[in-house]
Amino acid sequence: MSFHDDLTSAEFNAELALAGVLGEFWRAALRNCKAIAEYQPDLLIGLAHGGSTPTRATVHLWQRLMRSPPPPVLYTNLGSEKFVRYQAYRHAQGVAAPHAGIHFSPDVQSDLMEWIPRQADWLNEFRTQILSVTGQRIPDTILVIDETVQEGRAMLLSLSLLEALFPLAQALFMDGPYISWRETFAWCWLKMTQPAAHAEVARRTRQDSGDRWRIDNLLKTLAAGTEDVHHESFAFRYLDEDSECLQVLSEILPAATWLSMQVWIEAQIEAHFRTQTEHSDAATLFQQVGPVFPHDLAAQRVVRTLKRSGGITAAEAAAMFHMSTEKAVELLDSMVASSDWQARYSDAPRIIRTRTRRGLVYHYEGQ
Repeated sequence: MSFHDDLTSAEFNAELALAGVLGEFWRAALRNCKAIAEYQPDLLIGLAHGGSTPTRATVHLWQRLMRSPPPPVLYTNLGSEKFVRYQAYRHAQGVAAPHAGIHFSPDVQSDLMEWIPRQADWLNEFRTQILSVTGQRIPDTILVIDETVQEGRAMLLSLSLLEALFPLAQALFMDGPYISWRETFAWCWLKMTQPAAHAEVARRTRQDSGDRWRIDNLLKTLAAGTEDVHHESFAFRYLDEDSECLQVLSEILPAATWLSMQVWIEAQIEAHFRTQTEHSDAATLFQQVGPVFPHDLAAQRVVRTLKRSGGITAAEAAAMFHMSTEKAVELLDSMVASSDWQARYSDAPRIIRTRTRRGLVYHYEGQ
């Protein structure tokens, strides 16, 4: 049985599914709070639409666990749909347009980082949003939160934009629960609060594959509670009874009832977090969650440096990218292994190591 079939079946155990998604939200929010405690960001950015609720959950948990207020929060509409512009640019250059951000070659990732600073409208809009939240102060450390890093497009776009805007700032990225949290919450809400509607929506999705795709997307939108103003803009709007997505579903339930879904989701998260924190403190919980490893652009910066300078040592990378020498060696060695794998299956260049008077230099093969 597929994931969708399980959610729509008459035997769907909504209580068990709800417990599962709440557990994922708890673990993700706890990791995010630990990252905030360790890196001390002066700005959080939640990526609508899928990253807004995980960000609010993180802020709520921080307020329950910590004595200090959370950092200022910006919610912005920066998702993988923005990647379409870069794909169009690649097509216009007569080269292949990548689909998955973290899976294409370092050269393409470097090309994206070179392309981002030329997107003046995005940079102006994003900068205005950020400075309106920070009180016109340029942030030193920024933590971006999204629902998950599935293909890495939103991660690369958001971090590249932040680097172009604030090159001296540290920009980090934490992913949240998982890509299907919206569908899971939506179907749980239907089964637990509107069982007759659950049966009707499930019937429609089973009858017509087109309806299935359309309704699944509508439910995801309802669970997030927001929609695009324009697919090119970083602005978004909260759903209301006039929102287009509700016109299709209003023949099943009134628009006001559908709009209560997002409120119900947030209430479930807050109740679960209240239970989890009743007899625990932050230090104990942070110890249980283990180390956190935010994503950053270190590997992409190394690629850009290799293309410009021809080679780099671990000590040079450590100084340049503000990391320990051990971390730099780990990063560079992982890039050697990754480029070797990519070179076997594509025309991507290899990164190799050569012993020189400078020490062990990492560079592109043939340089």
